[in-house]
Amino acid sequence: MKKIIQLLTILHIFTYCNLIPPVKARSSQFASYLLVALGGVSTSTEGNISTGIITPDGGQLFANDGSFILDIPSGALSETSQITITKDVSPVGNIPEGFSKRTNILKFEPKGLVFKRPARLTISYDQGEMTEAGFEEKSINFYYIKDDSTLEKMKLVSVDYAQNRMIVEVEHFSFGVGLSIQVFLVNSSFITNPVVVLNIANNVIAELSSFASEGYGSVSEYFQAHLSILGPFLNQLVAILGYDPVSLAFPNADFNGNGIPNSEDPYVQSTGPVINLISAGSAFISANLVAVNSTQFVWQSSKSGTFTIRAGATNCSTGIVVASGSVSAGVNNTFGPIYASNVSLGTTSYRVCVVNSGVTGAYVHSLTRDDSNPTVSFNPAGGSFGTVQNVALNCGDSGGAGCLAVAYSTDGTTPAFTSSCSVSAGILYSSPIVTPDTNTTTIRFKSCDGAGNISSLDTQTYTVDSILPTITINSVSPNYVIKASVDADINWKSSRSGNYSVRLGANCISGTLAHGTNVSGEIIADSPMQTVLLADGQFQNGQNNIHFCVNNLINEIGSTSVILTIDGINPSLAVTPESGIYATAQTVASTCSDLNSGCQKLIYTTNGSDPIFDSAGTIVNGNLYTGSLLTPNNASTTYKFQARDIAGNLSSVVAVTYAIGTVPPTSLSYSTSSATYTANVTIPPNNPSITGSGITFTISPDLPIGLTLNPVTGIISGTPTVQQSATHYTITASNVGGLIAATISITVTPPSVPGLGTFSIREISTYHPHEVIPYGTSAALDILNSKFLIVSQHNVNAEKLAIFRCNLDGTNCSYLDISSGQEQNLGQNPTALIDTINSKLLIITISNTYKPSLVRCNLDGSNCVFTDISAEQGDYSAKNSFPLGATIDYANAKLLVVSSNQNNTNKPALFRCNLDGSDCVYRDISAGKGTGSDAKIVIDHLNSKLLVVTSYGLGSRPGLFRCDMDGSNCVFADVSAGAPNTQPGYNPGRNPIPIIDSINSKLLFIARDDWDMKTKVFRCNLDGSSCTFLNLSNLFGVSGSSSAGSVLIDTENSKILVTHGSKPHLFRCNLDLTGCTIKDSSAGYSTLFGTFYSVITPDSKLKLLSLTSIANRAQIVLTSE
Repeated sequence: MKKIIQLLTILHIFTYCNLIPPVKARSSQFASYLLVALGGVSTSTEGNISTGIITPDGGQLFANDGSFILDIPSGALSETSQITITKDVSPVGNIPEGFSKRTNILKFEPKGLVFKRPARLTISYDQGEMTEAGFEEKSINFYYIKDDSTLEKMKLVSVDYAQNRMIVEVEHFSFGVGLSIQVFLVNSSFITNPVVVLNIANNVIAELSSFASEGYGSVSEYFQAHLSILGPFLNQLVAILGYDPVSLAFPNADFNGNGIPNSEDPYVQSTGPVINLISAGSAFISANLVAVNSTQFVWQSSKSGTFTIRAGATNCSTGIVVASGSVSAGVNNTFGPIYASNVSLGTTSYRVCVVNSGVTGAYVHSLTRDDSNPTVSFNPAGGSFGTVQNVALNCGDSGGAGCLAVAYSTDGTTPAFTSSCSVSAGILYSSPIVTPDTNTTTIRFKSCDGAGNISSLDTQTYTVDSILPTITINSVSPNYVIKASVDADINWKSSRSGNYSVRLGANCISGTLAHGTNVSGEIIADSPMQTVLLADGQFQNGQNNIHFCVNNLINEIGSTSVILTIDGINPSLAVTPESGIYATAQTVASTCSDLNSGCQKLIYTTNGSDPIFDSAGTIVNGNLYTGSLLTPNNASTTYKFQARDIAGNLSSVVAVTYAIGTVPPTSLSYSTSSATYTANVTIPPNNPSITGSGITFTISPDLPIGLTLNPVTGIISGTPTVQQSATHYTITASNVGGLIAATISITVTPPSVPGLGTFSIREISTYHPHEVIPYGTSAALDILNSKFLIVSQHNVNAEKLAIFRCNLDGTNCSYLDISSGQEQNLGQNPTALIDTINSKLLIITISNTYKPSLVRCNLDGSNCVFTDISAEQGDYSAKNSFPLGATIDYANAKLLVVSSNQNNTNKPALFRCNLDGSDCVYRDISAGKGTGSDAKIVIDHLNSKLLVVTSYGLGSRPGLFRCDMDGSNCVFADVSAGAPNTQPGYNPGRNPIPIIDSINSKLLFIARDDWDMKTKVFRCNLDGSSCTFLNLSNLFGVSGSSSAGSVLIDTENSKILVTHGSKPHLFRCNLDLTGCTIKDSSAGYSTLFGTFYSVITPDSKLKLLSLTSIANRAQIVLTSE
């Protein structure tokens, strides 16, 4: 094969210049030529068809008979193409009359192919009757034959007249043929048709005009060099046409060579009139609307006489006379208008005949009626492409007028033409249209022919995108190896915008759509996307291929994938040796096995507690197992092991106990076998006496609340909180060797109740001169002015609002009636807040149609403004919450109000407003739960959360709704801590009042039992977990009350202060609800209806605001410690 290639190369190098033999010199050695496509990958020839595969690197296509070479340079093709050339074909259009065919007609394919750089065609032509290097041979060229029977001349590079070979540039593919002008056939009288003769004359004029390209200095020099053929031709023109159009075309030339121009001394002398065309008008007309519907021409005779104009005449004696009369020499004459509707389709000739002194001169004017609209073909057709396209628009016209222009647009507008075929809208087509990459281009186009006919609008759409999206995985959480119960959170982005999907399986095509959030849709380029894949059973244990697939404009897919290893099986754990009693120390070994993710670590304990990992796998309790363990001698040791795999699954705890030389315990007794303790008083330790080692202590039944048994030491200690009669308890001490038991008795007596405290009283409402009866009361501490602001509702003043403004000791009170302009019942159960940002008093209350409302005043009670803050929730949007829960979010300068929205089935609601009551927004914060009344709100600043405590559901149990600061993403928690109902149908969660213990990061709240009205205090983590409760009323035997209590934190002493009872008491406990004491805070009054407000003033004094009955009228009372 290598030798053959070298031989072919040598043949090409040494024979290229004569590879195509001239027609006159062909011999038998050139009878058969090879078809060679240099640069191609395959070639073939069959009959007249030659074909080859040409790459963008270029190549040459040779005819099998040596008649042509097509040389395609490197870079001419944008992609590998099959090039085909067929000889002796019939084109769609016809070769116009007046030319001689000098080569085979070639069909170049693919049709419409446009080269990025011109190719070169070297082709032989037939000499025929042409004089060697004569005028006809010099006129030879190679032409495209258009579908509308017009010609397009290729650029002639060179002609070798001796070898009969020419070289032309090929810019695009169509039909092609070599032609020369048919002067010889006119001279020989083979052609006498005036129309054809005139066409040939025009071709001669065009050829003479190119005198410079043929090496002549002027038209006259070119004519005289070929006088032998052109002289007789001019005589034939006069004989057939009646005049010489060639001489007329060059009036300043000198064909005779006598120094006199043609205008004065024509080559062919004529004694008759000479008719000259002054204005041709339109050569093409059409009967279609908006086309050229009529034309006219203007002519002039050189001599006076009579004239006739004849349609369809072959001479001045035939045809139909359409005009006649007399003519004056040198005077313009107009014939027309000629309407398209009055002439036949096709070409119509009008012969102008002028007779002077018996001599006739004639001129033939032709026009064509073309009613056929032109057409536009396109290559390629619209579609989706992975490379930039060069769209060629080819115009065709079958009516004879020929295409004049193609107009197009790419901006959505419609291209248009004027009546003269000028482009009035759009762009004139001149070269292939380039479709930009990563875009969709719609091309709208029309064409116009010489008669003004316009094609119908055509549209082709090209979507080009050669760039695939690149997908980047930014993070996978919690890890690439996860538990089967854990959702996978994957952050990713794409370099391109487009439709996307997340799929499980082999690839983006056959994979199934994943379950979760953001698993399909549209992504924006370079914008982060968070996809959460749900642990809903869609994964299999083991490796799972996750594909992130993004489509470009033509729906080709860019993708990447991650492998998630899913582990839904807990690791298994084995320990050797088995539990037992052994005489000597044992070596303890533990092993872990895991099917999917593999074991991560083993931990163990020896103190009896369970080993514990946190969610991240950090050891919370226990030791890391790194190898075998040796048991201690003369002891009973319990080892507890637990394993964790890489996915975070935990094995069950495996416990083994080894007694090494251990004997059963003996002689168990306690220092106090029969004990009497006082509630809320810490007991002295009750110590055991026992013999033995490795002992564990247990007790039955459970010790009184507040007392504990140390399981290792056996010591009983603590502070009992609930009284009980004498109860017997069995304490068991055991080790692996055996056990022993002892019995003790415990009695708990009630705590002593202190006497009256140091509370004093002020009767505030008596400062009002008319002794208006207060009904509902709230208060706020104005620290800026050292004042109490007490807001009251007055049932004798249509239950409107009023303010009492007092010193902190209750003296110097002033009464402020702020009822002006208020609606009736506006003062129902107000809640007062101080806005320290704007130095305003905010009174949150309920309108008479149960809508949340705000009254905003200066701190001295002046300039009060009422605002509806219901956020268009309408009437009854604040029902079942008396008073409304409210607080100020100072971080965001917002007023937060909570209620039960009766319009939303009494679900808890949040109204979030600016501090002036504007721009209120409503939020349903029910988190999918049902009703929730008595809603109250506090802010957890540590976690930036809103904590709303309500009496929720049919059971009215305490419930916590924990939300973001704007009320979104609410989560519900039952915080009732298992508090029992005292009676069937009565519930323990009425009127909850919450507060934050910032010292211990705890939520504390009080609530009443709606059977006996007794007060409980609840203590929870800030997320509502691990709740406990304490019944304060039962602890001290205090009666319940229908009045709401109050709760606050004494941070200076780390105490919680709770007030409650018809004759109010102050409960004072540690923040963990231990060590509670009680104090009578009624200051001598037999009945105070309840404590509505409590505060520790800057002088560390406790102030309690209550309601009582004095002189048979309700009065506001301030008691102080």
